[in-house]
Amino acid sequence: MRLKNIWLCLALILPAFSSAQYFSNQGFQVPIVGWMGFDTTVGDIGPANPNNNPRQPWPTTDQMQIGFGYMHALLNDFSLWYGVKTTVGFGYAKHLDQEDTRIIFGLNVAPGLRYNFLEKRHRPFIHAGLEWLMLANTIHGERHWGGFQFGPGYEWIFNHNMGIQIEAAAHILTDFKNPFRFSWTTQLAYVLYF
Repeated sequence: MRLKNIWLCLALILPAFSSAQYFSNQGFQVPIVGWMGFDTTVGDIGPANPNNNPRQPWPTTDQMQIGFGYMHALLNDFSLWYGVKTTVGFGYAKHLDQEDTRIIFGLNVAPGLRYNFLEKRHRPFIHAGLEWLMLANTIHGERHWGGFQFGPGYEWIFNHNMGIQIEAAAHILTDFKNPFRFSWTTQLAYVLYF
């Protein structure tokens, strides 16, 4: 009788670990932690300003990020998702005429699409979307950039409605006055589906 009960419990529990979202087509990414690379690691990637002026550096060092996100499945097979992420970053000022200890705050909002290649517990994916970035507390006040981001990622569903995501992204940003600038991020998130 005891063996029969154990067998019945395994039969009921194991399917939950083989696939996710039986009825859960939405998810929260809480928290998202990450790193956004600016001139500290990106270096001099990008074109010079017009008239052969040197490229202006980002006004911040790389930034540590924390934030949250929301996702919603667009297809019944859970392969295509819409999502939006919001992160706050913290870095130091990077100017010759300014104290290096001045903290620069970043706010990043990124809506976009994600495509999962697999639908089971292990899900490699690609993502792409729009992006808005604001850096505050710079010597020029608030600075705003818009652009695109894209990159690969991987998700592991370790329970019926919980998972871990890791992703990387390349960013192409402009303030609409100067040439495009480049950045990158890596992020880790805990996902709760509902």
